[in-house]
Amino acid sequence: MEGRRVATNRGKEWKKLSKEELMAFIGLTILAGSEKNWDVPIQLSKELVTPHMKSRLEGTPNLPTYITEAMGRCGVTKAANQQQERSTEGQQKRKRCQMCPRNKDRKATNCSWKCSTPVCNGHSQKQIVCDNCTQ
Repeated sequence: MEGRRVATNRGKEWKKLSKEELMAFIGLTILAGSEKNWDVPIQLSKELVTPHMKSRLEGTPNLPTYITEAMGRCGVTKAANQQQERSTEGQQKRKRCQMCPRNKDRKATNCSWKCSTPVCNGHSQKQIVCDNCTQ
């Protein structure tokens, strides 16, 4: 058996195998067939991937749902309090601008930092201060 040529993946290159390498290859193929030994590579791959999944789940606020569901199937879930914070965080209610006439019906997400009056972009300055507060 020593000195036999065995094809690689491409089929173009040939490599000589020693008797020990051939026996190791046969042993691995026999072990690969048993279901007991599949637990070790699966467990190892989960342990290697879990820290990356946790950091991605915590670091990326807008992950698609199919990714978060797949992470949940692997046992990586976001804490419930973090999900609630995200849902209330950045969703301000839009109010009417106090400076605009009623018929314009301009909505404002910005408020004056002095009097907390809702102000549209047309009636605010760069610092988000209403016109009444600047006078």
